[in-house]
Amino acid sequence: FGKDYLAPHEQMVFDALNNIKDDFHAFKAVFAKNAEIELVLGEDSDGTFVTKSGSVDSVFNGFKKMVQYQVKWEPVTNTDAKHPEDGVLAMKYRNHALHENGCEASFSGVGTIRFNKDGLVTEWKGFSSEILDFMKCIDDSPVKAE
Repeated sequence: FGKDYLAPHEQMVFDALNNIKDDFHAFKAVFAKNAEIELVLGEDSDGTFVTKSGSVDSVFNGFKKMVQYQVKWEPVTNTDAKHPEDGVLAMKYRNHALHENGCEASFSGVGTIRFNKDGLVTEWKGFSSEILDFMKCIDDSPVKAE
């Protein structure tokens, strides 16, 4: 499901995300220093979009305590294996997650990832209209409405 079409640095990010529950440090290692991360989590009850942005720790902190986490990516565009900084990995994704506190969700969305010349993530943007309740359930750090 898309995994066979990833460049080596893209595969490294996919593997790190799929294993985030077992090795959060390996997941953090695929990011460049000062990487920009922004996730659009869906709409709040008043119709405003809710985002979570910041560092790897602040955005993905709740994922450290997953019991199960499975990611499926379908690449739409890929970066160049020899020049990762010249392109963008755009994908559709489907995830299933179960947190140790009992929160469980299946969600899908779209995302883009940009890399530097060393193949480290410099920018991660994701959009899902289905993840807001799950993120609120697993992570008590604030999200912001925009």
